Amino acid sequence: TAADVDWETYVAAYRMAAEKLVEQTYDGMLAINWLIFPIWYLYRHYLELRLKSLIWDGNAMEGVPPERLNKIQRLGELWRKCRASIERWQSGCPRPVLDAVGETLRQFDKKDLESQAARYTKDTSGNPSGLLGIEINLKTFAETVTKAANFLDAVSDVFSELKREP
Repeated sequence: TAADVDWETYVAAYRMAAEKLVEQTYDGMLAINWLIFPIWYLYRHYLELRLKSLIWDGNAMEGVPPERLNKIQRLGELWRKCRASIERWQSGCPRPVLDAVGETLRQFDKKDLESQAARYTKDTSGNPSGLLGIEINLKTFAETVTKAANFLDAVSDVFSELKREP
């Protein structure tokens, strides 16, 4: 449907924007230290949107109406729902790969549980951002997120094919 295409545009755009910022940073065109906030946010939002799309695809393949997920921002909570669909529809998927993706998502939740840390200096409870003052190796961070993103995008491709099958 058109809504699916539009959703995929958003998913892809956030990932692409994060990757472009990382690429520009490595080219020496931008300063690394303060760009972690937008890079983190873009990757995190990509992951949130991708997980939601996979949950909806899993629901569609099971004949279940789409869940309202707009208030869920915790990646771990989304991952639990998403992983169940992956294990059901791609039963041959290696457990260590699923565990690695889950660990990447846990790291995001550890620093930014409610998707606030990269956007504001304090969360809604007044606690300081989990990203302030931490040291992140941008290259390792980007490589780790890319591995998870490549896996999730591949699952999305498989789910799209499965949804088309009669």
